[in-house]
Amino acid sequence: MPHAVDISNNFGIIAGFIQNDSHERVKYSPIIYLLNFNSSNRHPIVVDQYMPIASSGTWQDLLSNSDANIYSAKYDMSISINSLGDVLVG
Repeated sequence: MPHAVDISNNFGIIAGFIQNDSHERVKYSPIIYLLNFNSSNRHPIVVDQYMPIASSGTWQDLLSNSDANIYSAKYDMSISINSLGDVLVG
């Protein structure tokens, strides 16, 4: 489920959550995708992905994100790509 998107002339970033196996304690995990665009048809291609992992013993490690499939401000995300191509995800 995408929660934030930004696109530059050269690439795009999508941040959101993916659903885990129903037997996992964490129901939805945050993920960030780096997209490139096919030069012939400009269709997006996922070239990399990043899944942040919470450090053991932190408050983030206790989150199950069980309701990340329903809009809530606690799951808001933001992405910004500046003119130099630097990316900020928050």
